[in-house]
Amino acid sequence: MLNLTLRARESVKIGEDVRIYFEGGGAGEKIRLSIDAPRDKRIERVAVENVPAGVQ
Repeated sequence: MLNLTLRARESVKIGEDVRIYFEGGGAGEKIRLSIDAPRDKRIERVAVENVPAGVQ
């Protein structure tokens, strides 16, 4: 598992065609992400209880 710390307006690129932008928030607040991906990529939100053990 990769853990990153990002500043607002930084992004992470996954493969050649998916980019996730960190828009801001944190420190106990909600965070805002924008995801730029092709329409054929499946993207879904996962509830906290479904995160693997040991991941925080």
